[in-house]
Amino acid sequence: MVVRVSHGACKQCRRPVLYQGAEFCSPDCQGAAYLAKTLGRQPFSFDTETALITRGRLAPPLACVSWVTSSERGIVHVSEARDYVLKFLNGDEMLVAFNAAFDMTVICAQWPEMIPLVFEVYDANRVSDPMLREQLRDIAEGSYKWGEGEDGDTVRLKYNLEEIAYRRCRIKLEKGGWQLRFGELIPVPMSLWPDEAKQYAVLDSHADREVWLDQERENSEREVDYFEDEFRQSRAYFWLQLMGCWGFHTSPAEVREFARKTQQNYERLRDELLASGIVKERRTRKKDGAVEVSYVKKKAPVQALIVAEKQAKGEKVPITKKAEQKLRVIAEMIENEDVPARRAALERKADKCLASITTDKDVCSRADHPLLKKYADLSHYEHMLKSDVPLLQLGTEFPIQGKFGLANSGRTTSTVHFGKGNVQNWSTSNGMRECVEPRPGMIFAVGDFSGFELRTWSQCCLWTLGHTLMGQMLNQGMDVHLEMAARILRISYEEAKADLDANPKGRVYRPRQTSKVGNFGYAGGMGYKRLVDYARLSYNVILTEEEAFELRGHWLHWPEAQPWLDHHKRNFNNGQRQVQYRMSNRYRGDLNYTEMANGPFQALAADAAKAAGFLIARACYADPSSVLYGSRPCMFIHDEFVLEVADDYYAHDKAVELARLMVLGASPFLPDIPPVVEPLLGRKWSKSAKPLHGPDGRLIPWAPEKK
Repeated sequence: MVVRVSHGACKQCRRPVLYQGAEFCSPDCQGAAYLAKTLGRQPFSFDTETALITRGRLAPPLACVSWVTSSERGIVHVSEARDYVLKFLNGDEMLVAFNAAFDMTVICAQWPEMIPLVFEVYDANRVSDPMLREQLRDIAEGSYKWGEGEDGDTVRLKYNLEEIAYRRCRIKLEKGGWQLRFGELIPVPMSLWPDEAKQYAVLDSHADREVWLDQERENSEREVDYFEDEFRQSRAYFWLQLMGCWGFHTSPAEVREFARKTQQNYERLRDELLASGIVKERRTRKKDGAVEVSYVKKKAPVQALIVAEKQAKGEKVPITKKAEQKLRVIAEMIENEDVPARRAALERKADKCLASITTDKDVCSRADHPLLKKYADLSHYEHMLKSDVPLLQLGTEFPIQGKFGLANSGRTTSTVHFGKGNVQNWSTSNGMRECVEPRPGMIFAVGDFSGFELRTWSQCCLWTLGHTLMGQMLNQGMDVHLEMAARILRISYEEAKADLDANPKGRVYRPRQTSKVGNFGYAGGMGYKRLVDYARLSYNVILTEEEAFELRGHWLHWPEAQPWLDHHKRNFNNGQRQVQYRMSNRYRGDLNYTEMANGPFQALAADAAKAAGFLIARACYADPSSVLYGSRPCMFIHDEFVLEVADDYYAHDKAVELARLMVLGASPFLPDIPPVVEPLLGRKWSKSAKPLHGPDGRLIPWAPEKK
């Protein structure tokens, strides 16, 4: 017989405490007590089970709703679930759901009349997502996406319920099986459901609750709160999920033309490189006797050209990133190795790493040799054929639907449902964006924050240093890129502005583009060598290392520039590796120097844009009094919102309201350097789109010129 000795009464439920020194009888009671103390709400854990998601349907039909509280467990069929859902939405409990954005969009799709209520619940800080909380906790501790496995090795972390429930609570959830078959049970009364299906549904809600309570217990033991930003992030991922459900389409004719041009350019470069030996033809005979012809890029001649050019210039021969990482480890081992034989073996390994010459297209594109430049272009078009063309083809029949995630900095990451690629980092110069078109009867209303990260950097400089010249110029409506271009050209700002107005593609154009590279790149602590790649990839600006170094001198003319870098370098050298971002109070850990320098203004921009996105989505989905009601957000590109709005007289008003809500949502984050948005209407999504006005001053849709 086991005799349990009591060590006092539980502070929450007054039951006996079984462990000496403890104040609570269980983690459940400890978490509940912490919640009651801080928020005054008890957790109501719920989950939805649905049919499978399919292309074009990310909010599938509902099968059942399950829930777990401190006093009951329940499950109800969709045919009877409406009153139960209304009850917990109208209550005051903390609604706990893993990947809550999915469950909430399913509820909105099942009962559209509940959409305004769901927005109210989010606005009241009543939705808590254990998945987002786990991500925020790992970001704060610097272990995001990477952790230590049971055998001590570094492992890639996943943020699904199955893994988090086991990591935290040792709850084993058997995924698969009924998880994939709830669509079959929608027409079946709950009384005829198999017990395994009902138990599976309730166990998910139970696991949600246990994970959440363990997170509360752990957080209560810290001196700081890692979850202070959770409700802002929950709101953001609800409207991002809604936007992913809606998606956007591409034009079949434009996609065919894009694919044709890409294939044509690829074949032209491939044929030019066949004679040089950089590309080799390969013939493979199949079982049926047919001969298949394919083309293979050969690394050896490319590496030889790179080595010859670098040695002729007296420069270091670049090696692969993987070899660089290995070389750093080996160099440290050589330094600590005293045995001659082992030291010689390590040196041979180092020589092998140095022989791993990179054939990266960025290195080749900066080379002087024409064959290397052609090789870089060939790699570029090959990537477009393998990745960009299939992604665009995905949107010709069904919408391209983004799946959004959380980055260390607070920015959004994106992938694509039922395809590869992302929906946020598309090229602006190869015609890919122009393939996107609105649905019939609709046009795009576009709002883009002007110089957004310039403003957030200036705001952070003002908070950190107490001064910002760039912020003053932005508030005066000046073009800070043009001001820096004038310094490069050694002319006055007024002369540069007059020249740019008279000839937009004249002598001021390239220095202004180069200024963008410096203003955005150097503020984050980027070195001048790395800036060369950044300039080419982000702005199609080709710089030598000497030009990049000279550009750094021009950027340092901002009075706040060097003090900003010195501030973060000093903190980094003093051992600071964790920061708390202003406004959101979100923590981020295990930072390197560049992350410390660029993190504050990147995070501020991300938080401001997410706040604006919630206001826009609420106007579109839940506010019949708004002119945006019935419009749909379809794309979000970090500082740009794209809505599909009806192609009618009121499209102008909708674009103006979009800009107003963007400014309204972002303004609390930029109290001293207010955000600026200039809206436009477009029949295509393009970086070349400009605001156009009719005779009455109202916006009219921009469209690309027909060739």
